[in-house]
Amino acid sequence: MKTSCNRHPLSAALVLGLGLLAGTAWAGETCELSSGGAGGAVVDADADTLACGQGSQAAANATAVGTGSIASGFAGTSLGMASGATAQAATAIGASAEASGRLSTALGAGTVANLAGSVATGGYAIAAGVGAVAMGGWVDTDGDDAVDIEERTVASGLNAVAIGNSARASGENSISLGATALATGNSSIAAGTLSRAEGTGSVAGGLRAHAEGTRTTAIGVDSHALGISSLALGDSSAAEGDFSVATGRSALAQGEYAAAAGYNSRATDRETAAFGANSLASGAGATALGVSGTAAGANATAVGYFSSAAGSQGAAFGAISSAGGAQSTALGAVSSASADAATALGHTSQASGFGSTALGNSSQATAVGSVALGYGSVAERDGTVSVGTAVSGRQIVNVAAGTQATDAVNLEQLQSTLATANAYTDTAVATGGTAANAYTDNREAAIRTDVDAGDAATLSAAQTHADAGDAATLTAANAYTDTQIAGLTGFDPASINGRMEALEDRFLEVDGRLHRQNRRIDRQGAMGAAMLNMAMNAAGSSSPRGRIAVGAGFHGGEQALSIGYGKRIGQRASFSLGGAFSGGERSGGIGFGVDL
Repeated sequence: MKTSCNRHPLSAALVLGLGLLAGTAWAGETCELSSGGAGGAVVDADADTLACGQGSQAAANATAVGTGSIASGFAGTSLGMASGATAQAATAIGASAEASGRLSTALGAGTVANLAGSVATGGYAIAAGVGAVAMGGWVDTDGDDAVDIEERTVASGLNAVAIGNSARASGENSISLGATALATGNSSIAAGTLSRAEGTGSVAGGLRAHAEGTRTTAIGVDSHALGISSLALGDSSAAEGDFSVATGRSALAQGEYAAAAGYNSRATDRETAAFGANSLASGAGATALGVSGTAAGANATAVGYFSSAAGSQGAAFGAISSAGGAQSTALGAVSSASADAATALGHTSQASGFGSTALGNSSQATAVGSVALGYGSVAERDGTVSVGTAVSGRQIVNVAAGTQATDAVNLEQLQSTLATANAYTDTAVATGGTAANAYTDNREAAIRTDVDAGDAATLSAAQTHADAGDAATLTAANAYTDTQIAGLTGFDPASINGRMEALEDRFLEVDGRLHRQNRRIDRQGAMGAAMLNMAMNAAGSSSPRGRIAVGAGFHGGEQALSIGYGKRIGQRASFSLGGAFSGGERSGGIGFGVDL
């Protein structure tokens, strides 16, 4: 049955309403609501259809309502002026809405759902991929009153989802959530205003977050993940190298496999790691750990507050420690190894000579290949080992006897050698004197025989010859003895007594120095005990003005006094300073701590 209601709109409405209330549709029914003019409604006469509106068209089991609406697909629904549902079971609702894909839905003015299972909701939204979903309204961002493609919400990839004004999801299985969000990579997710997920499997979350590389993740306002499988987490964080990780506000991981964690931390080269606020690892393979720690050399390591390892393969451990030379090592707070291959171990120790070693608190090795051992020791000549200073020396004890030409000689060996030299001299002198006496006696006997047999002239000549022989023999014996002793000991035996007296003076001087050093060590111990007791009482102050503390210390008969001040700064930090005094000795210190 075909019914036309071109001139009776009220009757048509009543007929349509009665049909809906009855729960059945009339086959081939048309409802032309306009008054006169060409282009009446058109329906399939052999099927249950409804077309209502001038120029509307409905195919089998379809419904078209609105001027120029078209429901040409089986069981399609088109509601709105110039709307079109042209595929099977498609639904188009809204002026100029277009649903041309099987089972597609277009809801809103100017919406387009043109592939199977696609859904477009909102003004001018476009779902152009199979199973795609686009939800968002149109905003005239450039103010030209024209609908530009970049101003429309578009889901064009297979199973893509775009939700938000001007959101776009073009990658297969991609999701774009937020105004102007963009997901172009397959299986990518962009969530947040102006966020972008451009790599396959990438995720961008937050205002202006950007995940560009394959399988990258950028979470946080203005975060950027550009390298393959990189991760940027935090406000303004950036992971630019492949497989890099940046965590924390303004953290930067630029090199491959780089890792940066902490506020403004930076790992700028391949396989670098920077952990801690303002930390920097800029050398290939370098590691910086601690607030403001810096590892600039290749494969360098800096651990500690404001630590620095600038040399290649350098290592700095401790607050404000510095390893400036290649292959240098600085271990201890404020320690410094500034030359190549130098080593500084201990608080404020310094190794500034090539290949030098400073071992001990405040020790210094400034010359090439020099070694300074012990607190305050100074080695300032090339290739030397120092156990003290020019004004404060130390004894080296428990030294084994030397066996090779370059071994050290201990006091026992020196004394044994001296005793051997003295015995040899005594023997040589005794032997020489006996021979001379025997020779003299023999000559005298011969002369007496000659005298008895001869005259006075012969006796006089014999006596003269005997005197000359005695003198020559004694001189020869003395010279021989002196030569043998000099060859054995390396010095003139006539100077033995003087050398022994000088050695005794040196022993007395060394004993005095040791006594003074013992007093200094006792004073240092007393100052340490005083500082410790002062620090224990200065810590933990809850007063906004801080706390003043005093400590006393005793060690080996020496006394010391310490005074200091401590104050908390905010909820996480604390500051302290103090000094200790004992006789002519004094020390001071300052400290700062932060709860991590």
